[in-house]
Amino acid sequence: MLEKIDNELKGFLIKIILPAVVTMLAKMSIMLRDHKLTWFRAISIAVCGLSSAYLFGPLVIKSFSLEVIPVVISGIVMTSERLASYLIYKFKVEPFLIESLQRLITVLKK
Repeated sequence: MLEKIDNELKGFLIKIILPAVVTMLAKMSIMLRDHKLTWFRAISIAVCGLSSAYLFGPLVIKSFSLEVIPVVISGIVMTSERLASYLIYKFKVEPFLIESLQRLITVLKK
């Protein structure tokens, strides 16, 4: 199956998405150890981490050498996740998003 995937896409998955996923899993495991991980935080870490890696991936590939790309992507993922969690905390968005998600689930169940 990997033979069918274009080399550029395979390189993007290995160079960008894999380090982003490893960084997100490390962040989640640390939060789980400290009993601070909720479903909302896990989802926000995943969405924010993957979207920032996807958004900044092409720029990182063009700007940095192959040896440091995973480190740079990990830094971008951690920074974007911290920024997003700060903004969610600062503007008190978490209760609103949780309530909206619960209402959406009840509407979809009907």
